Amino acid sequence: MNNIEIHLILNHIPILGVAFVSLYLLIATIFKNTFMQKVSLWILLGVALLTIAVYLSGLGAETPVKSLSNVSKVYLQLHEKVARISSMTIWAIGGITFLGLVFLRRKEQLFKYFVRGILAMTLLSTGLFILTGYLGGQITHSEIRSTLAEGLSTRSITLGVVAIMLVIVIAMIVPLVLHRSQFFEKVGNKTFDGSAVWQGQQQFGEHSSWGEDGATSLSPSRGRSLQQASANAPSFWSAASTPVSQSLSQPSAGASLPLLSDAPVASERQSPPAQFQKIALSQHAGNTPVWPNYRPQGFGSEMQGTESGMSGQLTFSSSQLRSGRQSSFEQGNPRVQEDRPLIEENTKPLPQAVLTSKRLKGRKRLLVALSLLGVVLLMGSLGFVVIHKLKPAPLPLQIIADIPLTGGANRFDYTYLDPHTRLLYLTHSASNTLIIFDTVSRKRIADIPGIPDVHAVAVAPDLGRVFATSATANQVVVIDAHTYAITARIPVGDSPDGLIYDQADHKVFVADEAGQTDAVIDALTEQRIAEIPLGGDAGDIEYDAVSHRIFAVVATLNQLVTIDPVTDKIIARSALPGCQGGQDLVLDEIQRLALVDCADNAALLLIDMPSMRVISTQSVGKNPDLMALDSGWHYLYVASESGVVSVFDEHGRTLKKVNEGYVAPGSHSVAADQETHYMYLPLQNVGGRPILRIALFHP
Repeated sequence: MNNIEIHLILNHIPILGVAFVSLYLLIATIFKNTFMQKVSLWILLGVALLTIAVYLSGLGAETPVKSLSNVSKVYLQLHEKVARISSMTIWAIGGITFLGLVFLRRKEQLFKYFVRGILAMTLLSTGLFILTGYLGGQITHSEIRSTLAEGLSTRSITLGVVAIMLVIVIAMIVPLVLHRSQFFEKVGNKTFDGSAVWQGQQQFGEHSSWGEDGATSLSPSRGRSLQQASANAPSFWSAASTPVSQSLSQPSAGASLPLLSDAPVASERQSPPAQFQKIALSQHAGNTPVWPNYRPQGFGSEMQGTESGMSGQLTFSSSQLRSGRQSSFEQGNPRVQEDRPLIEENTKPLPQAVLTSKRLKGRKRLLVALSLLGVVLLMGSLGFVVIHKLKPAPLPLQIIADIPLTGGANRFDYTYLDPHTRLLYLTHSASNTLIIFDTVSRKRIADIPGIPDVHAVAVAPDLGRVFATSATANQVVVIDAHTYAITARIPVGDSPDGLIYDQADHKVFVADEAGQTDAVIDALTEQRIAEIPLGGDAGDIEYDAVSHRIFAVVATLNQLVTIDPVTDKIIARSALPGCQGGQDLVLDEIQRLALVDCADNAALLLIDMPSMRVISTQSVGKNPDLMALDSGWHYLYVASESGVVSVFDEHGRTLKKVNEGYVAPGSHSVAADQETHYMYLPLQNVGGRPILRIALFHP
């Protein structure tokens, strides 16, 4: 099983997986099913991890795919760029999902907003992966290709994705900030030993009765003692549970504790209330709480004698409870004095320092969570910036004219400027049209349609013919140079690309890229007469009139081969150290120099032709493609798929970079006029239409 088959198997995982998660999460959100929501988020994490393997398999399949027949480089590169955007997006979503599952456990209100944000992100990711698969299917299937995809701008897609992700993340953070107290809430208020706090109101000086949690405000052991005591409580429970029929007056200082004289006498054994903590302290005038005439047996057996002589309820002033002064009841009962400090210890309010510390910890955790979300967002943004670098400064060009062209806003390929007729030939490959432009009158004089995926053009002025390659039809199309009518179609190998005309031998040499050969056509008979095996993918091909030799780049071998046009045989192979993926070739016949640009490592090689030795290596824009040499000004222009054009000074058999800058999206094709020194840049999409930009470079 090769890399292509592995990628074809794996590439459906993110497309179907993210779509399934989006649907599953949407259903779970509609029915408010938290369990389904969490399951879908864990599935999303798994899909994000598997996408790493899918992306790596795609990188491994790129090289063997290029060797297949009927492959479009345009869609291959576009598919690769959109796949990067889709992969980075799902990885960022996976990171945010993991943080949400960790930090929003048991935070149902905040988790609801988080799930909605992830749902929006997955819908965005689903659209990106569908687009990625759609472009991938068009790499080899020409029957489903559309001009709409050709006009896609990956830079616009990147900026749009980043903007949408930012909006969604901000929308997810806002509820987190507004409900930050809920984010760090764990359980209800607790004392240090885990008991419920009764003393909260006492902290603010209130005189509260024992509430529902009053009995448990003691330590757990004492709470159990109280519950056990309530089971064996004496008969005065009935007095405590009977409503008071009259109010008690405020006792004077030093007076004994008054009794409720009208409280009915209870039977010897009556069941206590259902819960001891339900006993309420009756509030009377003067804020005097009333304590039932009862002392649990855990407080000592000496209390029982006193209890039997009492009926009704005992009252304590609030000042006595707060100041700690002993009542007459306490003075006569040492056990009460012994146990009172223990009760007061368990009902102390939480120290202010502890409360402040908890608030500080909550704020720190909030900052940590927000920081982690910020890091994820920052890393995702940086990833997009690294993959799609911000465009450099514009190349300083004096724009002479922008000429509108026909066809869709899509890809151009090779250009050729005939020095004799001053006609410029533009191959509008995605529109299947060869455009002929008069550089003197600056008018378009002919559009020749019907050449599928036209790539390169060569002119035979002595024969009055024009030859053009059709990559998808595997043909070389012959055109009458006067009537611009197609006169013949010559079958040539697999994916013919560049070609050159040898006027001395009346032969056309065609770089058969996927077929890994250079095909030879007799220009007089318009018949293919030979195939020269290269041993690797064919790059550009040029004719040197000085040495009467054909030079061709072998991309996958990183070689420059020399061919004898008389015998149609390779007579030399020269290595190109420092070059990966040799692309275009330009010859300076006067200075005996050859220049090769390398697409895979964005390099430009200067080669001495007599010795075939590499003199220097320079850097150029990402994915360099086509070049043009102005021999009069000794300027070399290197156009790249990234939209960057690099300018070099080629004086004295040396190469020096003069400037480098951004021109337009996909400005990878260029021609130079040796008389006017104008640059001709066919641009596929400027304001939604293709144009021919005529410009002059100023160093």
